[in-house]
Amino acid sequence: MTDRSKQSTMLPKLLMMHEQNQLPETAFIIANADIFEELWAKGFSCFEIIRMVTGNIRPRHRYSGVLTPNGIMAAKALIR
Repeated sequence: MTDRSKQSTMLPKLLMMHEQNQLPETAFIIANADIFEELWAKGFSCFEIIRMVTGNIRPRHRYSGVLTPNGIMAAKALIR
């Protein structure tokens, strides 16, 4: 699966969580850290991924919700 297709499948899931006021579990974010990093870089995700020198991954919830307004628009565009 390409990065673009991973994002295409992840964004609708995150939109559903966002609309239901649910936050993804830390284990889910860590398992999908690469996707969350890309979404953060595009300004779509409210979670920033910090990679520690020791190799650990630490998600940081920077804004309320799961997706930013741009992320919501991108997810809704994929659903249409």
